[in-house]
Amino acid sequence: MKGSWPAMEDRVGGEKITESSNGLETDRQALLAFKSGISSDPQGVLGSWNASSSDICIWSGVICGTAHPRRVVLLILSSAQLGGELSPFIANLTSLRRLDLGDNQLVGTIPVEIFNLRNLQLLALDQNMLMGIIPSVIGNLDKLVVLTLSGNNFSGQIPPTIGNLFRLNRLYLGSNGFSGNIPASLGNCKQLDMLNLSFNSLQGTIPSELMNSTSLVGLDLSNNNLAGSIPLQVGALLQLLKLDISFNNLSGQLPPSLGNCVQLSSLILRDNMLNGTIPQSFSDLKSIELIDLSRNYFVGQIPEFFANMVFLEQLDLSINIFEGPIPTGGIFQNHSAVILDGNAGLCASATTNLFQFPVCTTTSAVKNNTNALLLVKVIPPIAIALFSFIFFMVTLLKRRQAQASPYYNETMKKVSYGDIVKATNWFSPVNKISSSRTGSIYIGRFEFDTDLVAIKLFHLEENAAHNSFLTECEVLRNTRHRNIVKAVTVCSTVDLQNNEFKAIVFDFMANGSLDMWVHPKLHQNSPKRALSFSQRLKIAMDVALALDYMHNQLTPPLIHCDLKPGNVLLDYDMTARVGAPRSLSPHCTLILFFTHLLIFLSSNTAAQSIGNGSEIDIQALLSFKSGISSDPHGVLGSWKASTGLCRWPGVACGTSLPPRVVSLNLSSSHLSAFKDQYQVNSSIALHSSIWIYQTTTLRDQYHYKLVHCFNFSVSIFPSTICLVKYHFHLADVSNYLLSD
Repeated sequence: MKGSWPAMEDRVGGEKITESSNGLETDRQALLAFKSGISSDPQGVLGSWNASSSDICIWSGVICGTAHPRRVVLLILSSAQLGGELSPFIANLTSLRRLDLGDNQLVGTIPVEIFNLRNLQLLALDQNMLMGIIPSVIGNLDKLVVLTLSGNNFSGQIPPTIGNLFRLNRLYLGSNGFSGNIPASLGNCKQLDMLNLSFNSLQGTIPSELMNSTSLVGLDLSNNNLAGSIPLQVGALLQLLKLDISFNNLSGQLPPSLGNCVQLSSLILRDNMLNGTIPQSFSDLKSIELIDLSRNYFVGQIPEFFANMVFLEQLDLSINIFEGPIPTGGIFQNHSAVILDGNAGLCASATTNLFQFPVCTTTSAVKNNTNALLLVKVIPPIAIALFSFIFFMVTLLKRRQAQASPYYNETMKKVSYGDIVKATNWFSPVNKISSSRTGSIYIGRFEFDTDLVAIKLFHLEENAAHNSFLTECEVLRNTRHRNIVKAVTVCSTVDLQNNEFKAIVFDFMANGSLDMWVHPKLHQNSPKRALSFSQRLKIAMDVALALDYMHNQLTPPLIHCDLKPGNVLLDYDMTARVGAPRSLSPHCTLILFFTHLLIFLSSNTAAQSIGNGSEIDIQALLSFKSGISSDPHGVLGSWKASTGLCRWPGVACGTSLPPRVVSLNLSSSHLSAFKDQYQVNSSIALHSSIWIYQTTTLRDQYHYKLVHCFNFSVSIFPSTICLVKYHFHLADVSNYLLSD
């Protein structure tokens, strides 16, 4: 889209609109201009973006702030397969904090106007087809925390002004065509913990100033044309977990200071021209899991300390100039985990030659005889013990497989503590969705994955957190239903301080919880959004199906005990999924009813078409009263049409006109009833107190069963609802009101 865009102003119907008078209208025009630059939208993501819409805060991918005047603060359209060019008019979203357009098919260059968004904290344009250079004005984004431009066709030099981004936490520029030197000014980004410049054409040396970013957790400079030696200052990166500088032209010896990086789990230096011996200081790398030093010019003997690295899983020393005996302990006992090809000077022990190298000639005959005698004495008992152990383990595994649930046969994704740290941006508050006494939930994305996930971390310092983790794992292991939240994987390990760490990774529910939709005032970051009648009915049915599965199809039955709007999550297509329960106690009181369910199912427009709101509430409460068979305290005695319903016991009304019921509290009233069938009068059905899942006190058996479906017909949406009936006793029921 060509032409100039007047900064912070527009004209609608001939009237000038400025940010101070109507910022949201300015944002509307900016978003519509952005949409006009999109030539391909196969998923119809921008279908709701139209000028006739009264509230842009409900447009797909758009989230507004709560401050007044309201402005767009987040624009998240990643993985939407959008094609086209970026409009410069997007720069008029001056309150924008997050712009995520990654994993699309955008072409052209980045409009220079975008770099005037001074409030921007995240800019993600990765995995597109963008080209051109990165202008020096990128240094204006002094609030930027995450910048990811990887997987494009950018060229030219990385501007030195990128060092002005003092708050930068993550920088991904990999898989582009950048050339020139790595700017030394990156050392000014003292909060940087992830830096990826791989798969470019960068030249020169690795600047020693880069090691000033002592908070670095991951550093990837692989697949470039870097020369010179590894800076001695690399030992200052005490938090480093991954170092990859493979496929370059680096030379010189390994700096001994690299042994100071005691948190290092992955070291990849292959395909360089490094030489010398492996420093003794490498023995301090106690957490190392992967070492790749292949295709260099290292000399000397293979250090014995490699055999003492208990976490080491892969060691590649191939195509070097190592010589002497191969160590025999630790990882060297696993032939598939060690690669030594291309080292002609190596030799192996005669008794443990797993690598097909010549036998070392230094072993004496006396020593051989002694070892042979020792083997004769030791091997038979060990063989017997090993055979017994294998037999025991096979028997045990068969029993477990026979008893295991058939639902989860697939292998779950393996994730480490480091993976979760990187996925959650080092547990950044920006990624935190919610928090409770026993746990916190973060949004994140694992490296090399495209899908977002929700990661629940358990606060194990709380007494109930450990049991909550075990309970949720047990439930998720034995359940498989489209309306129950599915776990991607679990992680049970220790953190960097050797403290116990437990987390469960779930599929990310893009539309949040039901509570955010029906009670938006309780969620400051959730804009007011309306559910259509069909969506409300579908959500109610999804929850009913999940509960029917847990109650009637599982053996033994599973009782949730914590069903509430906050535990009903909505995915991309608004399918409701019930979260895993935190308790499996068979004595809990099942509180699963929806008061004023059909208020939730109806829209305001439909309600107004029936009649006066107060009259609707009176009819609904009287209908509820008619189903009560026992009222020992006479609580409902004053519930009469002739008196104002706002003075009825247990009823509370709102302050707006006309007055409507906002709370119904009849706890400890000893009300009871038993319904054998449901007959709904269509004239009041829209707001009647209809119970889908009523309350039961569990004792010796479960009193529930599915009754026949009945037709529920009103003028706005004819449908069929299947209800569950069972005995219920209201004395133990907590106040649970679900309304708009």
